Amino acid sequence: MEKINKKGISPLIATVLLVGFLVVVILIVWLWGYDFVTEQAEKQGALADASENCVETVMKIYKTSNGYEILNEGAVEFGGVIIQQFCSDGTIADTKVFLPQRLFPGDSVELSKTGVDCGSDATYPAVLYSGAEKYRLIPAQKASDKKGAPLVPCSSAGLDVKP
Repeated sequence: MEKINKKGISPLIATVLLVGFLVVVILIVWLWGYDFVTEQAEKQGALADASENCVETVMKIYKTSNGYEILNEGAVEFGGVIIQQFCSDGTIADTKVFLPQRLFPGDSVELSKTGVDCGSDATYPAVLYSGAEKYRLIPAQKASDKKGAPLVPCSSAGLDVKP
């Protein structure tokens, strides 16, 4: 029987390859994690800034012939209104209204009542359902100027309105 003289790689080379592979994996994870953490911190900072502006948000509501006029009487602009509509069957329909432009102090926008039954879908400007027993209008700050940025509700500045 003949001896086969096969040699593997030396332990030194194997150790160097394993350490090199480990460094590459750690570097990939670190780069991904750094971007992820940075992005999350920026989002949280933007949300915190928007909610901080809620302190200076003051909204007045006036009844008009076909709905309500929302007047910004605060010191900061807001970018949307969250409308909770309390239907007669006990359900609450939430509608987020992104205003076409920011509502600056002293500016107003009208929300029209529609013939759509409470709980149905409606879009801006016809956002108020006809069968609602009560509306809660909550001004909201946009978290940032980026497209698709979330609205941060200013619940303390919200107002209840009976139709």
